[in-house]
Amino acid sequence: MIVADAASAEFFGVYGDPHGTSPAVDAFARESVVFENAYSQSATTTASTVSLLTGVRGTTHLMTGTNVLPAQFKTAAERFRAHGYRTYGFIGNPFAGAPEIGLDRGYDTFEPIYAAPELQDTRESESSTGFKVTLPGDLTDAVASHIGQFTPRGTFAYFHFLQPHKPYDAPPRYAGEIRPSGAKCSCSGVGCPCGTASWELLGSLFDSGNATGKATQSTVEHLKARYRANLRYLDDGIDELFRSLRRSGLWSESLIVLLSDHGDAFFKHQRFGHNRTLYDDMVRIPMMIKFPSSLDVQPRRLANLIETVDVLPTVFDSLGLPIPRCFEGESFWPLISGRSQEAPEDSVILATNRRDKHAIRSGREKYIAWLDGTEELYDLEQDPDELHNIAKQQPERAAALRRQLAAVVDLAATDSLPSANQLRNDPEMNRLLETLGYLEKDDPKSPEPTQRPQPRVCTD
Repeated sequence: MIVADAASAEFFGVYGDPHGTSPAVDAFARESVVFENAYSQSATTTASTVSLLTGVRGTTHLMTGTNVLPAQFKTAAERFRAHGYRTYGFIGNPFAGAPEIGLDRGYDTFEPIYAAPELQDTRESESSTGFKVTLPGDLTDAVASHIGQFTPRGTFAYFHFLQPHKPYDAPPRYAGEIRPSGAKCSCSGVGCPCGTASWELLGSLFDSGNATGKATQSTVEHLKARYRANLRYLDDGIDELFRSLRRSGLWSESLIVLLSDHGDAFFKHQRFGHNRTLYDDMVRIPMMIKFPSSLDVQPRRLANLIETVDVLPTVFDSLGLPIPRCFEGESFWPLISGRSQEAPEDSVILATNRRDKHAIRSGREKYIAWLDGTEELYDLEQDPDELHNIAKQQPERAAALRRQLAAVVDLAATDSLPSANQLRNDPEMNRLLETLGYLEKDDPKSPEPTQRPQPRVCTD
């Protein structure tokens, strides 16, 4: 299972980007089942990653990064180990696997790459707050020392790359390859002086844009180019991981899930980055699965709606493992394998990291409910950028989708106050959380919270 942090679907070649950002991933897609309409459970790393690794929704586990995963929610590593697999975790983002939040549970070998002393002590800072960014090579180097222990039908490995998450500060040659749209420049490639503006400058413009809701088109295009360069940098790291699997002789019989935890926004709705909205630029993600050759799955593209809580049921089902009752997603294996022509129910449920907004996408429509009663409705076929709210023009349709959403989640609950989960108390983790953008100030539209939700009971 490979996660690219903050990777938006629209920036990959396989999903239509024309800038050459992802040649290795695009080649992988040609061997895989590609989901064209895949969604994260949330627009923030911890909530979405916990959903991916436990198979339950954010409104069930209530994780935000400031608390600890309750023991009742077993991780994928714990479940695979219970079935006799040896388990490995290689983590580039602390909020996707840190022991402090309980996401290290179940691994026989756990490599928190972000915390490696040699990385933190020797690498120059790549952000003004002093956080040392983990690079793709850090993960692939760690994997190289363990991959000889991987065995077919006996290994579960989780890889969480930090890129293309900000800072968008790939090595210079990548920035030289991918220039901003509209840049007047006659050269390209390594050493070209017409690359993007420096991250030192763009980082401040990024923060200013989020604070003021204002950004120039030039800023947006330079940030997109930096982001694409960071994605191209990640693609080379993923390519090296794939090469390692091929050299080890494991490629053919490996089941490989490649996806993201959420996307990044570039000011379609007056915001950069992620965390605070549920528009497609933040929650529509790449997702593709290469199945072992022994399962005889033909590569193809599926337009069905799928969400990250569907991943573990699908994987378990394809491997012949019993699907735990606790899982809240559905298996797509009957559709993928041809056992059934019917897809699971065509809707997905989303929530923000503080759960002051919830959304449902059903068919071509997206409905967003705010805690303060604000409603948004979009026709994604007519309005894919979600710029024209038609909730007032179509109140009956908005009401129907609200009822469908309310049947799954409590639209009145928020976890802006600490939940019943055990809280963390470690300032260093909080500093890293703030550095990566996960401790933002409250959205000005969000009302004061009135409830402390309780995690749902989850037993198998």
